[in-house]
Amino acid sequence: MKPAPARPTINFIDRYCAFYRNLFSDFRSFETFTQLHVGMISSVERKTLPGIAEVVAIANEQYITF
Repeated sequence: MKPAPARPTINFIDRYCAFYRNLFSDFRSFETFTQLHVGMISSVERKTLPGIAEVVAIANEQYITF
C-alpha cells in the first residue's frame, strides 16, 4: 500500500524532505518533518519546537515524533 502524500509546503523543502520519506511510517510524521523545515527558515526569533509549531500551525507540538 502506497503511503498517503503529505500536504505540500515550499517546493525546495518538499524536494529535500522527499529523500527522507521512507524513514517515516506514516504521512503525519513526515508532514510534521516538512513543517519543521518550514519553521526553521521562518522569521520566528527563537527556533524552539513550540515556537515553530505555532508559526507553521502544527496542532500540538507534543505530537512531534520521529
